Amino acid sequence: MTDKPIRGDAPAPTRSPKRGDISPSVGSPKRGGNVAEEYVTFSFKYWHEREWFGIGKVKVSWFSSLLDQLRNLSSKTFTQFQNEMKIGSGGIRYHEINWDLRNVPLRHQDLLPKHLQDNEKEFQIFQFSLSGDTGRVHGFWIRNCFHIVLLDPLHNLQPSKDVNYNLRHTKQSSCEYSSLRIAIDKATNAWCLREDCKLVKELNSLTAKSPTSEDFVIIAGLEPDVAQYLQELRDKKPTSISEIVFRGILSLDDKPPSPSS
Repeated sequence: MTDKPIRGDAPAPTRSPKRGDISPSVGSPKRGGNVAEEYVTFSFKYWHEREWFGIGKVKVSWFSSLLDQLRNLSSKTFTQFQNEMKIGSGGIRYHEINWDLRNVPLRHQDLLPKHLQDNEKEFQIFQFSLSGDTGRVHGFWIRNCFHIVLLDPLHNLQPSKDVNYNLRHTKQSSCEYSSLRIAIDKATNAWCLREDCKLVKELNSLTAKSPTSEDFVIIAGLEPDVAQYLQELRDKKPTSISEIVFRGILSLDDKPPSPSS
């Protein structure tokens, strides 16, 4: 049975809200014990690529800055992080997302997993910048863990005046699993004029299952010479320990013999 998420206090944004901004959720009640002395952690459990938020053409230096910032922030306790954000130190541009700004391409609920979408006020989306590069990282808090939902190299979630509030195109990476997830997201967010559309219901049912720790995907490929070696190994008697291991792995893919007549 999946435990119900418990949210800690979201650290205060670095800036005072301007007129029209959504007020930051500061000072909300603590639940499930004190998280003050726990270190800040990060999770990619709910992250995946979306339109306008691809990472297929992002430079290595951007990922280096991302890792450097995650390392820096994870060295702080939740209290240290919270206090630094209140006084605006560190220059990481940490604040809550304002969904009323111009040309924001997503809605709040688009970035929350389905089992949290009925509680948007409790799970606000925050952003922070990187240590030595452009772009933003977006996510929400559950206790001391910041769940990353978007990597935003071009700052597309809240386009700035510097680019005339335009969204800039990104390229999604070539991972087949990510591409499938993106295609499913597009299909499930499509509208149909018929309220009883069976196709929409079937598509929504694909993502209705809550994620568990047992849900994972491994995608692997073989070099041509390795693939040829394994194919040859099927047809000969193994002569070493490594060949025995490989032959055992290959047998997992073998079809069971047909019953004799």
